[in-house]
Amino acid sequence: MERGVPMSENSAPPTGSPAGLRARRALGEIVIIVFGVLAALAVNASWQEHVDQEREQHYLRQLGADLSENKRRLEEALALEQGQMQRASNILAALRSSAPLSKDAAGALMMDEPPFPWFSDPRLLEGTLVALIATGDINLIRDDSVRIGAIRYQGQLRADLTEFGRKLESFQSFESRLFQLLESARPADAQPDSDDTPGSLIALRNNPEARAVFRSFRMNTEARVWYLNQMLTATKDLLGRLQTDVAAGS
Repeated sequence: MERGVPMSENSAPPTGSPAGLRARRALGEIVIIVFGVLAALAVNASWQEHVDQEREQHYLRQLGADLSENKRRLEEALALEQGQMQRASNILAALRSSAPLSKDAAGALMMDEPPFPWFSDPRLLEGTLVALIATGDINLIRDDSVRIGAIRYQGQLRADLTEFGRKLESFQSFESRLFQLLESARPADAQPDSDDTPGSLIALRNNPEARAVFRSFRMNTEARVWYLNQMLTATKDLLGRLQTDVAAGS
């Protein structure tokens, strides 16, 4: 009778033995646990993706509301500035002309709507855009054209608003000098407490400095109109991209 080959200490127990059954059961449990973990990770990833998409849509809607309001404010400011630019041109033409200028005509030039001050100060909304970039949530926006466009928009807005503010500062110095000139040209027969701006304007017709001030007015206003147009164009462009993205995600 042949002797059986001795079992090595490292050999697996026979599958039918109690030890083999325990090994198979343990392996099955491990497989179940691994699959459970992987399934949980997949569910968690899917849920996180859903949450991120919801946050993205919230940001896009809020940013769209800000841009729509900025568009309205810029259009309003632009209309005012264009009107003031035309008024400055009309006054400058009247100062240069040798044709008679009545008080009524001078009053109409100076007091047309909108009255002083002759400048706009649009206060644009940037809160959502600043939060997106500062927190890194800008990366939630999947559309490259919207995400990159929003970053560029903030940079352009800051630059244009800074230059617009500088123009306003210099414009206000022109305005201050204009009031001084109008006061110095006040007709001698004007009542002490009365406003005789039309009479002062008529008296300034031959004053070279007055013409220079109104030329500066007009040039300064033209520059502000340019910056407003730049900001309005950028706002409309980003708003259009964003509305398309929101519509696709809704």
